[in-house]
Amino acid sequence: MKFKIGDEYLVAATLRPETVFGQTNLWVNPNAKHVRAEVNGERWILSEDAAQKLKYQKEDVVVKENVDIKKYIGKKVLAPGANREIIVLPASFCDPKIGTGIVTSVPSHAPYDWIALEDLKKNKKMCEEYGLDYPEIRNLEPISLIKLEGWGTHPAQHICEREHITSPDQVVELEKAKKEIYKEEHHKGIMLEISGKYAGKRVEEAKELVKAELIEHGKADIFHDLSE
Repeated sequence: MKFKIGDEYLVAATLRPETVFGQTNLWVNPNAKHVRAEVNGERWILSEDAAQKLKYQKEDVVVKENVDIKKYIGKKVLAPGANREIIVLPASFCDPKIGTGIVTSVPSHAPYDWIALEDLKKNKKMCEEYGLDYPEIRNLEPISLIKLEGWGTHPAQHICEREHITSPDQVVELEKAKKEIYKEEHHKGIMLEISGKYAGKRVEEAKELVKAELIEHGKADIFHDLSE
């Protein structure tokens, strides 16, 4: 998915296009290597690893120069699908070798995002280090977009509390929680009003419809990666 900022895009990979309506921020790893690449005439910013993989998937890819991703932290980008500006925030869990190395955040429905956001809200020192407005970060709230019976308003919060997950360092627990919640929402979730014309549809159906719409309007593209 392409997040516009000026005349270029920060590009994030997702397996859940139907969750675009609940985006609150974009995560980048300040310690990972990122590059600027020209893709079909557009300027994309993504991890160095992702750019190399992209060269095998598209004909018109030219990797340009290295990018200091820290300069984008605190900036606002236009979120595709949601069609609103969201803030770029730092997160160590973004793996440059997975997807594009940049992650869109939907904390209501993604355990990693929920915990990372809650952790950042408690970390005034890190916010100050990156020049972030601490009150603004504290006021970021998850946006519920999928109804899942028995899981409350924010399923990611529900599963993190149930499994006693309190830190981004609990990788094993977070991965297990992510798989469970994604499976449950995929098969049993219903899209809420905030998803507009997709409201009332099953997640399984909405996923393909949103994906097709984003690609049709040039707001996203297909990126192949290894499941490992």
